[in-house]
Amino acid sequence: MSDSTIKSIFDHLRNMFIGATTLAFAVLLTKDGLNSGSMYHTVLGSLSIVGAFGLLAYNSLHGMKKLQDSLSKPKAIIISIIYYPIILEIIRVDWMSRIDF
Repeated sequence: MSDSTIKSIFDHLRNMFIGATTLAFAVLLTKDGLNSGSMYHTVLGSLSIVGAFGLLAYNSLHGMKKLQDSLSKPKAIIISIIYYPIILEIIRVDWMSRIDF
């Protein structure tokens, strides 16, 4: 693999962690707003949740496009089947470690 491919992979992972962390803090903010009765925190947290999901979706689509452009279609499909469940599990663990459920 070339240096630019490895850099792209780590950039993608970093962006997914940023999106997951943003989502976790948005959920905490919304939860705090609902518990304290603060409409400001509830609305801000809810808008942040929408934004975090947007970041995660955009990053996933961008990563998939770059993957398809750099590899042949069968290789891209195989890597996607392996890669995205792992990414989703990393996001889930990161998110659950920040939120008390």
